[in-house]
Amino acid sequence: MEVSGEAGGFGTYKERLSYDRRFDNGLEALVSGSNYNSRGRSSLYYKEFDNPDTNNGIARNADGDRYQSLFSTISING
Repeated sequence: MEVSGEAGGFGTYKERLSYDRRFDNGLEALVSGSNYNSRGRSSLYYKEFDNPDTNNGIARNADGDRYQSLFSTISING
């Protein structure tokens, strides 16, 4: 079993859990899952859109990112 984690700026976190097992009959199974989440900047300013019709060029809570993934494999005798 393997567990890993990472942390960064702007509320960024990543976790991963992997498990691998080889059985006596030659069967091998691997399962791995990951989770990533980043808040990003709370606001971004775009001067080319600085007017009252476009929130004065400010985008709020538009910089976040996240994903989840799952991987698995099964093999027997290589």
